Amino acid sequence: MPDALESAEDISCYTSADIIVGVKYDSSLPALTKTKLFHVPGAGYDGLDFSLLPNTTIVCNCFGHEQAIIEYVMSALLLRHVPITDADERLRKGDWKYWAGGASGLRTELSSESIGIIGYGHIGKELANRAHAFGMDVSIANRSRVEASSHIKKSYALDDLSSMLKDVDIVVNTLPLSENTEGFIGQKSLKI
Repeated sequence: MPDALESAEDISCYTSADIIVGVKYDSSLPALTKTKLFHVPGAGYDGLDFSLLPNTTIVCNCFGHEQAIIEYVMSALLLRHVPITDADERLRKGDWKYWAGGASGLRTELSSESIGIIGYGHIGKELANRAHAFGMDVSIANRSRVEASSHIKKSYALDDLSSMLKDVDIVVNTLPLSENTEGFIGQKSLKI
């Protein structure tokens, strides 16, 4: 289906579907009355207005995309610590500014940082594993208790988030966006 349902044929096909795979359902779309399953092909379902869906419609989402998300997070963290673009451009010109013994190329390393992960589901667990592999101290804030382990330094309850935030250098929120989590962490929490 096209993103914009303009033709009568598209609207009819959409409204008569038993199953819809999509990321958005709100008042801008035709009313659904027969849909049995609305499948969101990602973790977040914040694009759905549940109040508009028929009571008999089952909504499901999925996981399995945590690898791509974690690769993005770790890349972003590395880019914060390693001037990769500049280092690559210089290296191609024979300039070894960032060699291990050069005072002009000093930079920070991820292993000198601590990370606080809010939420310990599929994404949080994979992020904890990768952060630990980079030598980072890992703390978790979660609804249910998470035991400290060889790769988790400390665990906090979500209602004690302020304690974790005081103890970490980097914070990553992996909680799903919902009414309960929207605005859960912000300027006040981070004291920006």
